[in-house]
Amino acid sequence: MIVKLPNWLRHTLFITAALVLFCLCYLIGTLGQQAPAPPAPAPAPPATYTLTEVQALRLMVAFQSTQLSRKDLQTAQNVFQARMQDLQAEGEKVKAENNWPTAQFDMNNLRFCDKMVPAGPGQQGMVCPAGPMPAAPPPRPAPPKPEPKK
Repeated sequence: MIVKLPNWLRHTLFITAALVLFCLCYLIGTLGQQAPAPPAPAPAPPATYTLTEVQALRLMVAFQSTQLSRKDLQTAQNVFQARMQDLQAEGEKVKAENNWPTAQFDMNNLRFCDKMVPAGPGQQGMVCPAGPMPAAPPPRPAPPKPEPKK
């Protein structure tokens, strides 16, 4: 038995079914998406630090002292390098005076040897092997004093 519904009721049921279907699709689409991330908090305004006049002057004095120390350090490094070159040159002179063409000069221990070895702990570079320190040459006699003229 088929019941014939009035047109207004059929239209109402059709619209209701369409509305329910639309709501279901909307809910499924909304639940399938991730929730949006909460907005990032606004960055805090930068802090301002103010110095007193005395504090600023103390910092300036400390900075200028540091600058002067850096300059002194650079000067000292230059002097040290010059003295190291002087020592090396003096070693070459001694080597030439004694006619030791194959000798190597150990600037750390002031020795000459044929073959250098790696330095031990606490030292850098190459050194002459450990051994007795060569004896210092005997002192030269002082030149005779000139006799006073009479």
